[in-house]
Amino acid sequence: MHDDNEKEDEFDRWGMLVSAAQRGDEVAYETFLVELQAWLHRHYRHRFPSSAIDDAVQEVLLAVHAKKQTYDRTRPLGPWLAAIVRYKWIDWVRRLKREGAIPLTDDVQGPAASQYIYDVLKKTSVYIIDDTETFGKGVADAFEADFKARGGTVVKHDAAPKTTQDYVSIMTAAKALNPESIYFGGVTATGGARILLAAAQAGLGDVPYVGPDGINDGSGETKDSFLNLGADAAKNSYSTLAGIGDFPGKAQFDLDYKTEYGIDATGYAGTGYACAQVVIDAINRAGQTSPADMTAMREAVRKAGTDTAAKYTTIVGDITFNADGDTSQKIVSIYSVDPAGANGKGDWKFETQVDYAKK
Repeated sequence: MHDDNEKEDEFDRWGMLVSAAQRGDEVAYETFLVELQAWLHRHYRHRFPSSAIDDAVQEVLLAVHAKKQTYDRTRPLGPWLAAIVRYKWIDWVRRLKREGAIPLTDDVQGPAASQYIYDVLKKTSVYIIDDTETFGKGVADAFEADFKARGGTVVKHDAAPKTTQDYVSIMTAAKALNPESIYFGGVTATGGARILLAAAQAGLGDVPYVGPDGINDGSGETKDSFLNLGADAAKNSYSTLAGIGDFPGKAQFDLDYKTEYGIDATGYAGTGYACAQVVIDAINRAGQTSPADMTAMREAVRKAGTDTAAKYTTIVGDITFNADGDTSQKIVSIYSVDPAGANGKGDWKFETQVDYAKK
C-alpha cells in the first residue's frame, strides 16, 4: 500500500488525467481508469468477499464516468473520488445484506475445494468451520454438500463468529475427531489465520487447511494477510479463487504488471484488468449513441453494460453476461503455498483450475 504522501501524489496525477479527459484526451482517460481499477481492487480487498470486488469496482468506474464532468479541476481529486467510492461501498454492503446469498461464481468455490481435497489430496474426512457471515457460511455449506456427495465424511461443522476469543479449545475438540483435512469458510479478517494458528497449536499443523479466496489476500510480505499472520503454520494451506488463474498471455501480463506497479500480480489481477476492459467497452459503446446529456449518457452506459448480447474480448478470454449480471466464465482456480516465495515469507502458487461452465 502507498503511504500518505505517495497517495497524495497519485491523486494529484489522477486529477491532471481527469482534467485532460474532460478536454477530450481519451488516452489520459483510459490511463486513469486502468490505474483507478487497480487501486480500487486494493482498497476493497478486505471490505468484500473477493468475488464481489470486480462488480463493485465496475460500479465505481461507471459512477466516476457519469460524474467525470462534475470534477472541479481547481480542487483536489481525493475528496471528490472518496465520496463516490464510499457511496458505492455503502450501497454494496446494503445489497449484500439484502440479498443474503453469495454471488454465482462463489457457489462453485466450495465444490471446487471439495473436489481438490477428495480427488487430488485424497482426503476422505474433513472438519469444517465457518465465520457465520453470509459469504463464509454460504461457501462452507456448498463445500459440505459436495464433499458428502463424493462419499466424504464431515466429522463436524462448527460456526464461530469473528468475535470468538478462544479458537484453541474449538480446534482441540476438532483434533479429537481426527480429521484428514480442514475447510474454513470465511476471510482472513473473520478468523482465517487465527483458526489456522489454533489448529497448529492443537496438533493439526500437518493437516491440509483449505479456504476460499477470502484467505488468498497477498503474500507473506503483505501486512495482515493470511500468509503474513499464519507464517510457517500456513505451509499446508490451499485456497480457491473464483476466477481464471492461467490464460494465454499471462506470462506477459505478469511481466507488464510488475513493470508498471513494482509488485507481482495477484490472483485476481487478470480478471481485474478484464473488468476495466469490460467497463471501457461499455462506455465506448454508450458514447457511440451520442446521448444528449448526462442523464441520457448514464442510461446509455447502463443499457450497454447490461446488454446480454454483448461479447467482450478480454485478456482472460471472451466473456458474456446473463440478465442477472453473472459471467459466462465459471472457472475456479486452486492455489497452494510456496514457502520460498516472497523472499522466503511465503506466497500463493497456482496449481490448477476447473471450468464449471463445461460440467
